Amino acid sequence: MSVDGGPAGALGVAEAQALMAALGPDLGEEEGDLGEIGLSPGEDRERTAAARAAMGDDGLVIVDYNANATVATVRRSLARLRDLDPYWVEEPLPPEDSAGWRELRDAHLPLSGGEGLYTRYGFRGAIAEHRFDIVQPDLAKCGDFTEAQAIRQLAAAFNLRLSPRCWWGTGVVQAATLQLLSAVPRAPFGMAGGEPLIFEFDRGENPLREGVLATPLHTGERHGGHPDGPGIGVTVDEEWVRAHRLEDHSILVRTR
Repeated sequence: MSVDGGPAGALGVAEAQALMAALGPDLGEEEGDLGEIGLSPGEDRERTAAARAAMGDDGLVIVDYNANATVATVRRSLARLRDLDPYWVEEPLPPEDSAGWRELRDAHLPLSGGEGLYTRYGFRGAIAEHRFDIVQPDLAKCGDFTEAQAIRQLAAAFNLRLSPRCWWGTGVVQAATLQLLSAVPRAPFGMAGGEPLIFEFDRGENPLREGVLATPLHTGERHGGHPDGPGIGVTVDEEWVRAHRLEDHSILVRTR
């Protein structure tokens, strides 16, 4: 479950607690959005405590600032959250704040990031400097499979974990991300197991995400497999796509 720092759709603490109680153990290692974090240390504490109560002592709770903070505000916030045992701290700072990421290493909590970086060259410095403990490329933005595999290999070379992010993508991107996850070796843990691979996705209703596929993915299972059809495992509903085409934004592809 994540406590998200998104700029829109914040829930009150009472509503967040009710939502988490309703979702309960079905969340497993998936994520539920508790609205904004990073607004104030007190609110951050309440929201994260609601997530911890819903997940229990053994559940995974991730706090996500959506790059919407500074070193000083993140430190104040984390001082109030540390005893709630966040599994990792996601995107506490903008990706271009290299000095800030280095300063936050003394927080002694796992840091994750990368959703705002592009291609292996955007990730190279962050990985080499160990700004992140968990590297999070977004397959829709980082450069598709070619760049994602290069980023995965960079992370493995520097002994870092990989956890691709797929928050706003369509069902096509979700399927592609699951295929990427299925190809991630258990490095650095080997056959001994180690930390779980996490598929991070939005649970909210999104007709544009589900409608693009002839058969929507079943992402509600706690431990789901990857789609096993041809290609990336899914079929695009071309009739649905044509019905939702925006004429003013269409691209004409010429073939010879």
